[in-house]
Amino acid sequence: MASIHGSKPFLRHPDNTADAGIRSSCKRHGSPIRASFFSHMLLFLATSLGWLLAMLITSTPALPPTERTTSLAKSPRLNVTSTRRQLTCGNSTEEAVALGCKFDASLGGWLAAPCYDQAWVDDYLSDGSGTAYADKNLTQVMTHSEVLERGLYWSSFRDHINHCVAGWRRQSQAFFEDRPALDSSIISVTHASHCAQLLMDTALGIQRRGPTENVIGYFECWVRD
Repeated sequence: MASIHGSKPFLRHPDNTADAGIRSSCKRHGSPIRASFFSHMLLFLATSLGWLLAMLITSTPALPPTERTTSLAKSPRLNVTSTRRQLTCGNSTEEAVALGCKFDASLGGWLAAPCYDQAWVDDYLSDGSGTAYADKNLTQVMTHSEVLERGLYWSSFRDHINHCVAGWRRQSQAFFEDRPALDSSIISVTHASHCAQLLMDTALGIQRRGPTENVIGYFECWVRD
């Protein structure tokens, strides 16, 4: 499912009179300016290094000396899932229902209850483009039950755009509110890149505005206790 939707050079010409004056001035006073430049650069580097060390000291959790090296060597790269537990919805409608998952129309798949937000689904549905079809020509409307039974459906290009836009709104809200539960669509770099490319190509007239074939998904939910 899911998606949309001169200029003067700002650099001065090399032969600009004002620039020429500045360059000639620098040549006339070459040594003092060069010394000043290097002193300022050293000060900048020293300050930057100081801030970097301060951030490392304050952000790195304190560990016993004997554990610190081993822990840092073995720890995987941290991300938003590092301190959360994973909830899944299986691989079928039956499993998803048994696990208490809910069908999220904005994602086109099943999602564990802690990650489900009806307000986000309503936001997606408010566009009115979320109709599911049984055929590529978008002539045979499917019911919700038929979609779940069949496991795939077709949707309009506008629905694809709406899916991406609604997804970014939910992502922004989730991170801004520091929500304890994040679904795998929100945190997926691959999905974000796909939507970004789709919207850019659409704006540039590159994207072919055809229907989208969707397969029912089973999304992960990452919960912070």
